[in-house]
Amino acid sequence: MHLPLRQDANDTGAPDIIHWHGLHIPSREDGSAEEGSPMSAPHGGVQRYAFTARPAGFRWYHSHTYAGHNLNRAMFAGEFGFFMIDPAHSP
Repeated sequence: MHLPLRQDANDTGAPDIIHWHGLHIPSREDGSAEEGSPMSAPHGGVQRYAFTARPAGFRWYHSHTYAGHNLNRAMFAGEFGFFMIDPAHSP
C-alpha cells in the first residue's frame, strides 16, 4: 500500500528534514539531504513524505535538523519516533 506516512511541518527557526531507518524507499523520500531529499524551510515549511511502507517490522525516524550542522538539537528536542509495519499477509 502506498500512502503518505507523515507530513513534516517545520515550526522551528532552522531548516529540517526527517530521516527514516530500515525502510526500502527512494533517496528523495529517505530524509537525507546528501542523497537529494529536500529540506523543510524554517517557520512553517512543509515536506510531505509518501512511500510504500516495507519491509515489515519495527522502524524509527528522526530529524536531521539543519543537516550537517546541529544533529544534537533534534535528539535533545525529542524529534524522533518509532512505528511498526505489520506484514501484509499476517497482520
